[in-house]
Amino acid sequence: MKGNSVLDNKGKVNINNRYVNVENGSNINNSGTINIEKQYLNSDGIINNENGKLLLNNTTTTTFNQKEIKGYVEFNSANRQYIPAILFDTIVFKGNEKQFIVNSRTNEVDFGATSLVKTDATSNITYDKLNPMIPKFYSHKSTEHDGKINANSANSDGVPFILSTDSTFAQINGTGLFKSLELDKANGATITRGGWSVQNLLTLRNGVLYNSNDQNFTLENGSTINIVDGNFHMMDESGIYRTPQSRLNMAPIFDGKVLVEYGGTGGIEIGGEIPLANNVLTDLIVNNSEGVTFTRDAHVSDRLTVASNIYMDSDSDGNGTKDKENTLVFKGQNSGIDYTNQTAEIYGNFARTNLVEGESQTFNNAYTWVKFGNGGQDLSNNSGKIDTFQVRIEPNTAFDIIEYDEDSEFKVRRKIELTAKDNSGNQIDSVNDVTFGYAWKHDKDNVNNPIHETSTNPDVIFNELVLQKWEKDDIDWVDQTDATNPQLDNNTKFAYASAKLNGRLGEFGIGMTIAKYLALMAKAILEGAYIGEGKMHTILRDSLIIPNTPPGEYPFNLDSNSKNIYVENIPEGVVDWIVLEFRDGPNIASNNKFYKTCFLMSDGTIADTNGSSQVLIFSEDTGINVKGGDGYHLALRHRNHLTVVTNDKFMFSTKEATQIIDFSDPNVIFGFDLKVLGLDEEGNQVRGLYAGNVDRSRTYIDSLTGVATGEQYISNDDVDFIAKFLGDWDLNPKAMYRRSDTNMNGIITGKDYNISWNNRGKISVVIE
Repeated sequence: MKGNSVLDNKGKVNINNRYVNVENGSNINNSGTINIEKQYLNSDGIINNENGKLLLNNTTTTTFNQKEIKGYVEFNSANRQYIPAILFDTIVFKGNEKQFIVNSRTNEVDFGATSLVKTDATSNITYDKLNPMIPKFYSHKSTEHDGKINANSANSDGVPFILSTDSTFAQINGTGLFKSLELDKANGATITRGGWSVQNLLTLRNGVLYNSNDQNFTLENGSTINIVDGNFHMMDESGIYRTPQSRLNMAPIFDGKVLVEYGGTGGIEIGGEIPLANNVLTDLIVNNSEGVTFTRDAHVSDRLTVASNIYMDSDSDGNGTKDKENTLVFKGQNSGIDYTNQTAEIYGNFARTNLVEGESQTFNNAYTWVKFGNGGQDLSNNSGKIDTFQVRIEPNTAFDIIEYDEDSEFKVRRKIELTAKDNSGNQIDSVNDVTFGYAWKHDKDNVNNPIHETSTNPDVIFNELVLQKWEKDDIDWVDQTDATNPQLDNNTKFAYASAKLNGRLGEFGIGMTIAKYLALMAKAILEGAYIGEGKMHTILRDSLIIPNTPPGEYPFNLDSNSKNIYVENIPEGVVDWIVLEFRDGPNIASNNKFYKTCFLMSDGTIADTNGSSQVLIFSEDTGINVKGGDGYHLALRHRNHLTVVTNDKFMFSTKEATQIIDFSDPNVIFGFDLKVLGLDEEGNQVRGLYAGNVDRSRTYIDSLTGVATGEQYISNDDVDFIAKFLGDWDLNPKAMYRRSDTNMNGIITGKDYNISWNNRGKISVVIE
């Protein structure tokens, strides 16, 4: 057609063995059928085909000098046909190879169809491999695909077939094969005739792909799934890409292995892209900005790339409680884990199999690892039992003070749980030779940073934070051994260290046992108040003679806090006030002496001023090192009995004391024997402190050297001191609280004198 010629066709035109050439300025108006056989169609004019059919059976190149053609266009040939880039209304492919090429008239690269794309089972669509621009095919409404689009092509992902623009009705049906398929429709697409396959890449950018058990599709063996912002993206050989605006209605049919990648902006909850079978997912790449939440287990066999957080805990049933049972299992080698973003973590359960001895194996973040010793004591692939080792981390989670005791406020806000199983799934409770590398978030320059997990309590010292195991039965935190000093990566805000696991697995925390006090339990017997069978009388208390505040004389004046003590009602069973002393040595002068005023009870128990047998010694009251240091010798002082001191140092508990220090046991006491007072109910000797030490005017003089050595001792001076008060008693027979009252009944008589007389020469080695 030349010049400005016009062809109007309302019937049927068959052109056989001749080409059709439409020059610039000429038009074809087709509302019927034009069938071109064997030769080509070359159009520099305009083809108006809105209500017509254009059947192209030629084996050469068809050209169009327009960007869009309406109506029905069919390419049907058993031999190769070259198809230029143009927007079709309805396009049908039949026959063998159809090769997409750049439109030489318009320089368009991409193709499209506004109503329908249809391929039959014989069609195979490829593209011009010499063109550096890979074309895209956009299907805006419905697709009936029974052929192949770039199947088995070695070139990348081939021609992406894209379901695009919005429509209230869109279908993708057939039994064909896509190498690369993408959904980008807000209203999604429905499968009403399923069975088609994706060989390499399925991308779901926007909308839902409504597949079902009856109408589904297949991901071929070796496919890759990459999900970004809620979309699937099958990469590598085949996969799925998904954004938050899109999802897969249910799992496809996985015909072999698959890779899943998540990317883009936003958070994602997994869907059907994660295979249920534990041997299908080869690679998992998490690269979206706000991480991925898993609603069930997942198994990765080869590679795990973490550029954003993975959340294994989820509220899958919607009841407001997160399920903590979901586990990500990695079965590959250590080199297969890559934290491309070193601030990213796996929250919740992360388990690994195929464990290797002597190698630091990465777990929930780039700084958390487990290393099994070379001795083969733990792993099942040697002589041990462990087949699977699991680390559970709950970042930024505090330990409840009721459940984990009062030290919990000094712990890093990060819970850690370590578990292991054998190859039969049985729990392994302990390990022999395992080092655990742990980490937490620490922003030293901004403790108000929401990611900062270190306790802001001023008593917490960063360099002293260690791995601690929670012993639930003992209600205690136990430091793990061989701990390294914490290090800090200022770029990632990760603090990290390592420690040797001491046997049992279970719950762990990072922190300090901040001792607020030392706790002890002790007992003693005073000779003066002893009444038999291991008991002492309580005459002073029962006669209301014991003062509510300890007097300002020895030994209470040693305790600077005693003047602040006031007990409104002296507890029942109290014998008298006594003072406990903590000291560095049993008989040497010490710069470190700390005192605690207590009660002595009738059964020998030493009680705190509140009546508790757990005596608590606070630093603010005594200045004592409540961490215990190397321990202390413990002395017991009374106002008219010789002081005694322990032979050995004791490590006092920073929690509840369980050991009783018995000052009536001669094996406990340093330097001299206790006085035998009688027998207890079982016939055992009862020993107690010597009474009669009442004179404070002098110290013991060594008979050989003539030097005052500082020990307490009972001498004639003590006896004479008591004798002076005997006369006072005769003149004023009133019960009083005096140290001359050695038998502690409130009055001074010859019995008090006799007790001191009989104990003359007894020496206490405690230096004043």
